[in-house]
Amino acid sequence: DNRINSIPEGAFVSQQSLERLDLYGNRLTVIEGGAFRSLVNLRKLNLGHNRLRKLNSDVFLGAENVDSLNLSENFLSELPTVALKIFIGLRHLNLSSNLIEKLDDANLATVTDLESLDLSRNNIANIAPGTFLGLRKLKHLDISVN
Repeated sequence: DNRINSIPEGAFVSQQSLERLDLYGNRLTVIEGGAFRSLVNLRKLNLGHNRLRKLNSDVFLGAENVDSLNLSENFLSELPTVALKIFIGLRHLNLSSNLIEKLDDANLATVTDLESLDLSRNNIANIAPGTFLGLRKLKHLDISVN
Protein backbone atom coordinates (compact mmCIF):
# COMPACT_ATOMS: atom_id res chain seq x y z
CA ASP A 1 0.00 0.00 0.00
CA ASN A 2 1.05 3.54 -0.78
CA ARG A 3 -0.16 6.71 0.81
CA ILE A 4 -1.21 8.83 -2.16
CA ASN A 5 -4.57 10.33 -1.18
CA SER A 6 -5.25 12.80 -3.99
CA ILE A 7 -4.29 13.55 -7.57
CA PRO A 8 -4.30 17.22 -8.55
CA GLU A 9 -5.30 18.66 -11.91
CA GLY A 10 -2.60 18.15 -14.54
CA ALA A 11 -0.59 15.76 -12.37
CA PHE A 12 0.64 13.82 -15.40
CA VAL A 13 0.69 16.62 -17.98
CA SER A 14 4.31 15.96 -18.99
CA GLN A 15 3.78 12.19 -19.41
CA GLN A 16 1.95 12.34 -22.74
CA SER A 17 3.46 9.02 -23.93
CA LEU A 18 2.07 7.09 -20.96
CA GLU A 19 0.04 4.04 -22.03
CA ARG A 20 -0.56 2.40 -18.63
CA LEU A 21 -1.09 4.05 -15.27
CA ASP A 22 -1.35 1.90 -12.15
CA LEU A 23 -2.55 3.66 -8.99
CA TYR A 24 -3.78 0.46 -7.32
CA GLY A 25 -3.57 0.18 -3.54
CA ASN A 26 -3.25 3.80 -2.55
CA ARG A 27 -5.48 5.88 -0.30
CA LEU A 28 -7.07 7.95 -3.03
CA THR A 29 -10.16 9.82 -1.92
CA VAL A 30 -9.98 12.71 -4.40
CA ILE A 31 -9.07 12.86 -8.07
CA GLU A 32 -9.43 16.41 -9.34
CA GLY A 33 -10.98 17.16 -12.71
CA GLY A 34 -8.30 17.19 -15.38
CA ALA A 35 -5.90 15.07 -13.32
CA PHE A 36 -5.34 12.89 -16.39
CA ARG A 37 -5.25 15.81 -18.84
CA SER A 38 -2.95 15.27 -21.84
CA LEU A 39 -2.83 11.48 -21.44
CA VAL A 40 -4.04 10.89 -25.00
CA ASN A 41 -2.06 7.63 -25.30
CA LEU A 42 -3.31 6.15 -22.03
CA ARG A 43 -5.05 2.82 -22.62
CA LYS A 44 -5.09 1.13 -19.20
CA LEU A 45 -5.96 2.91 -15.96
CA ASN A 46 -5.99 1.05 -12.65
CA LEU A 47 -7.62 2.89 -9.75
CA GLY A 48 -8.52 -0.25 -7.81
CA HIS A 49 -8.20 -0.72 -4.05
CA ASN A 50 -8.48 2.93 -3.07
CA ARG A 51 -11.00 4.96 -1.08
CA LEU A 52 -12.94 6.64 -3.87
CA ARG A 53 -16.56 7.42 -3.00
CA LYS A 54 -17.50 9.61 -5.96
CA LEU A 55 -16.07 10.56 -9.34
CA ASN A 56 -16.66 14.05 -10.70
CA SER A 57 -17.91 14.40 -14.26
CA ASP A 58 -14.59 15.79 -15.55
CA VAL A 59 -12.28 13.38 -13.73
CA PHE A 60 -11.17 11.53 -16.89
CA LEU A 61 -10.95 14.60 -19.13
CA GLY A 62 -7.91 14.25 -21.38
CA ALA A 63 -7.77 10.45 -21.12
CA GLU A 64 -10.60 9.69 -23.54
CA ASN A 65 -8.75 6.77 -25.17
CA VAL A 66 -8.63 4.51 -22.11
CA ASP A 67 -9.97 1.09 -23.09
CA SER A 68 -9.51 -0.68 -19.74
CA LEU A 69 -10.58 0.91 -16.45
CA ASN A 70 -10.33 -0.74 -13.03
CA LEU A 71 -12.36 0.92 -10.27
CA SER A 72 -12.70 -2.21 -8.12
CA GLU A 73 -12.39 -2.21 -4.33
CA ASN A 74 -13.46 1.36 -3.72
CA PHE A 75 -16.48 2.86 -1.96
CA LEU A 76 -18.55 3.88 -4.99
CA SER A 77 -22.26 3.72 -4.15
CA GLU A 78 -23.45 4.38 -7.69
CA LEU A 79 -22.20 3.76 -11.18
CA PRO A 80 -20.16 6.82 -12.30
CA THR A 81 -22.33 7.28 -15.41
CA VAL A 82 -21.43 10.89 -16.21
CA ALA A 83 -17.69 10.38 -15.64
CA LEU A 84 -17.69 7.38 -18.01
CA LYS A 85 -19.26 9.40 -20.86
CA ILE A 86 -15.87 10.76 -21.89
CA PHE A 87 -14.46 7.43 -23.06
CA ILE A 88 -14.70 6.80 -26.79
CA GLY A 89 -13.81 3.10 -26.80
CA LEU A 90 -13.95 1.70 -23.28
CA ARG A 91 -13.92 -2.10 -23.61
CA HIS A 92 -13.15 -3.39 -20.10
CA LEU A 93 -14.71 -1.96 -16.94
CA ASN A 94 -14.19 -3.43 -13.48
CA LEU A 95 -16.44 -2.05 -10.75
CA SER A 96 -16.34 -5.11 -8.49
CA SER A 97 -16.23 -4.83 -4.70
CA ASN A 98 -17.89 -1.45 -4.39
CA LEU A 99 -21.17 -0.39 -2.77
CA ILE A 100 -23.34 -0.05 -5.89
CA GLU A 101 -26.99 -0.77 -5.07
CA LYS A 102 -28.89 -0.38 -8.33
CA LEU A 103 -28.53 -0.19 -12.09
CA ASP A 104 -30.88 1.64 -14.42
CA ASP A 105 -31.12 1.82 -18.18
CA ALA A 106 -29.19 5.13 -18.34
CA ASN A 107 -26.13 3.90 -16.40
CA LEU A 108 -24.44 2.10 -19.28
CA ALA A 109 -25.96 3.96 -22.23
CA THR A 110 -22.71 5.74 -23.14
CA VAL A 111 -20.28 2.82 -22.87
CA THR A 112 -21.61 0.78 -25.76
CA ASP A 113 -18.21 -0.68 -26.74
CA LEU A 114 -17.89 -2.66 -23.50
CA GLU A 115 -16.78 -6.26 -23.98
CA SER A 116 -16.21 -7.04 -20.30
CA LEU A 117 -18.13 -5.68 -17.31
CA ASP A 118 -17.51 -6.81 -13.74
CA LEU A 119 -20.09 -5.68 -11.19
CA SER A 120 -19.56 -8.58 -8.79
CA ARG A 121 -19.41 -8.17 -5.02
CA ASN A 122 -21.56 -5.04 -4.77
CA ASN A 123 -24.94 -4.52 -3.11
CA ILE A 124 -26.99 -4.56 -6.31
CA ALA A 125 -30.59 -5.41 -5.47
CA ASN A 126 -32.31 -3.88 -8.48
CA ILE A 127 -31.47 -4.03 -12.19
CA ALA A 128 -33.94 -2.08 -14.30
CA PRO A 129 -35.24 -3.58 -17.55
CA GLY A 130 -33.12 -2.48 -20.50
CA THR A 131 -29.99 -1.86 -18.43
CA PHE A 132 -27.77 -3.93 -20.72
CA LEU A 133 -29.72 -3.27 -23.93
CA GLY A 134 -27.08 -1.13 -25.69
CA LEU A 135 -24.15 -3.39 -24.82
CA ARG A 136 -24.15 -5.41 -28.04
CA LYS A 137 -20.40 -6.18 -27.89
CA LEU A 138 -20.50 -7.49 -24.32
CA LYS A 139 -18.84 -10.91 -24.02
CA HIS A 140 -18.32 -11.17 -20.26
CA LEU A 141 -20.71 -9.94 -17.56
CA ASP A 142 -20.14 -10.75 -13.89
CA ILE A 143 -22.88 -9.78 -11.43
CA SER A 144 -22.17 -12.54 -8.92
CA VAL A 145 -22.25 -12.12 -5.13
CA ASN A 146 -24.72 -9.24 -4.96
